[in-house]
Amino acid sequence: MKANKQRFAMATVTTGFGRKKGNYGNQVAKGIGVGILTLGMYAPVPIKSSFSLFTIILDSERNEVVYYCRTLPIEKSPTDYIAVQKQYKTLFQGFMYE
Repeated sequence: MKANKQRFAMATVTTGFGRKKGNYGNQVAKGIGVGILTLGMYAPVPIKSSFSLFTIILDSERNEVVYYCRTLPIEKSPTDYIAVQKQYKTLFQGFMYE
């Protein structure tokens, strides 16, 4: 950052996954099978999709982290524009705007 004469840098990372219809159906069947085999003691619940956002803003002049925030994972597709937009608003709530 100093070599480029820039004081601030921001990095945002999205983590998550989405499933195809066939894959999700297989996971549901697997969960039912495991539930039957364990006599109901354990039954995994498949998640169709999920994502969360992380961001960090660095200050090279003061050598410190100015801002760090993450959103909690939500069960929406990481390609859903409206869901991503809401998560970004949550991510910067209170820092960039009220």
